[in-house]
Amino acid sequence: MGGNVAALFRMTDIPGLPVPEMTVVDVGALPIEGRPEVYEPLLAYPGSTVVGFEPDVEACAELNRRSPATRRYFPYFIGDGSVELFRSCNFPMTSSLFEPNTAFLERFHNLAELCRVVDRRTVVTRRLDDISEIGAVGFLKLDVQGAELKVLTGGVVSLKRTLVVHTEVEFVEIYAGQPLFADIDQFLRGHGFVFHRFAGLEGRTMRPLFHVGDPDHAMSQILWGDAVYVRGVGNPETLGAEELLAQAIILHDVYQSFDLALFCLSHYDARTGSALATSYRTMLTTAASHVGVFLH
Repeated sequence: MGGNVAALFRMTDIPGLPVPEMTVVDVGALPIEGRPEVYEPLLAYPGSTVVGFEPDVEACAELNRRSPATRRYFPYFIGDGSVELFRSCNFPMTSSLFEPNTAFLERFHNLAELCRVVDRRTVVTRRLDDISEIGAVGFLKLDVQGAELKVLTGGVVSLKRTLVVHTEVEFVEIYAGQPLFADIDQFLRGHGFVFHRFAGLEGRTMRPLFHVGDPDHAMSQILWGDAVYVRGVGNPETLGAEELLAQAIILHDVYQSFDLALFCLSHYDARTGSALATSYRTMLTTAASHVGVFLH
């Protein structure tokens, strides 16, 4: 029922809902043309801000030029604070701190062609924990082509103030020697996060077979995707009341995760004496009936 129900109401439609301030941290902020950011629904809330990082200086300047004052972008290489070799590729979105695994990529249609290294240069990475512009993080998005674990390793303090992590993960070595999904999963679980869901899985068809008209079609092999992690699901007592409310908003408006949003609101009500969960359940049931889905 996901998108149909979500289109009928937003969390702010609940009477008396206090809207907490939320910060989005976007590591790898270069947008894909024609595709809205996954966190776009959060930007409609008063007090929402974005702190983004895009190491391409010109692209970063363009993001700042066309964005409102509530969104700030910095041309930093985010990682674990070490000196690294950065590989610029023919498509900026595939540039990475890791070397493309060309021999493997050539087994698939339209992958190696997107990951040709055109320049290598030494860079100094910065840790999230050392960046003063970052405070409490409602939503952390990572899209850094295999270097996600480096970013997380440099942000263990920031993770203690983060509610939801939306990170790209790879299941095979698209970049040589890169950490894979299992490594990301183990790290985040070790820091109090619970895997929630995949928000998209991608792949390609292996040569010589070919999907006519769509070289990006995945016949069977999944190669990468986006994984969503939520803090405090197993122990909501570790979250403050405002954190529970912000988490409920993110889960409803970004992911249509109605059951988990209701869980967060119920614990918020228990702390504050409010009745938001009852209002939410009523609105959810009413919205669901419009699309032929009934909740118990």
